[in-house]
Amino acid sequence: MLSKASIYGIRALLYIELFGNEKYISIGDMSKKLDISFHFLTKILQSLKEKKLITSSQGPKGGVSLAKSAEKIFLIDIIRILEGDKIFSQCVLGLKGCGTKTPCPIHDDWTKIMEKIKKLYYSTTIKKLSEKIKKSKLRISDLKI
Repeated sequence: MLSKASIYGIRALLYIELFGNEKYISIGDMSKKLDISFHFLTKILQSLKEKKLITSSQGPKGGVSLAKSAEKIFLIDIIRILEGDKIFSQCVLGLKGCGTKTPCPIHDDWTKIMEKIKKLYYSTTIKKLSEKIKKSKLRISDLKI
């Protein structure tokens, strides 16, 4: 349902929150640990930097870090930056013009599901997910937390 960019963006911010410890994280190291193409990750991080979710520093100890508190970064922020709002208006069957006036066979049910997903994206922060990862020993890649 989410694009790879959004999925990787969320995983990258979780990685920064979990391992950053208020210092910069190497994009190369993050790319390897999360098994994401360095060039694709760099492009994603550039978009997040432009919208001030992360900051970057060059040099031997450079990399990226969160630009604001993880409690203030919601999933919807990341998704909007990386793919816009189209995710909430696209037809699940890919039909053009699908809507309340000309619905597809799944439209009404999908709209109800999408409203629940939107609430999740608007209420879930990077901090909330990182705490859940630590508490339950969950993963964001094959990386052990």
